[in-house]
Amino acid sequence: MSFGHFGPPQELVPQATAKDASDLDLLATLHYVWSGLLSVGTLGVIGYFVLLAGVFGFAPTGHGAPASGVAVAGVLLVVGVVMALVLVALVTLHILAASGLKKRTRRTLTFVASVMMCTSFPLGTALGVWTIMVLGRPGVKALYGVP
Repeated sequence: MSFGHFGPPQELVPQATAKDASDLDLLATLHYVWSGLLSVGTLGVIGYFVLLAGVFGFAPTGHGAPASGVAVAGVLLVVGVVMALVLVALVTLHILAASGLKKRTRRTLTFVASVMMCTSFPLGTALGVWTIMVLGRPGVKALYGVP
């Protein structure tokens, strides 16, 4: 009788399957695609606010009327910059999550990114829920080294 082994018996330790690895690889690819779509959307938002700021900034004013268009353009530019920074942070988060899925690291970050992704109906919701379900599998936890 040997007392050198502590922990659960080997048959109770969850083993990763080929489906777990395949699902993680597919999810990594889909998260990269999602990051690309989010990047294109970010460029659209930046372009929209630059266009609006230009339209309001160069709008003609009547004789004696205050030049309020410049103030509106400044506000629009500030709002656009703030939204762009938030969206760039989201893109970065999703790229890191996709990289983590590929390398089997950053499980918590991927989980957080997937929860945030669920607010983007319908594609983000479907991808986020599927990612959360896959990350919860015992075999996937074993791939990440989580007990």
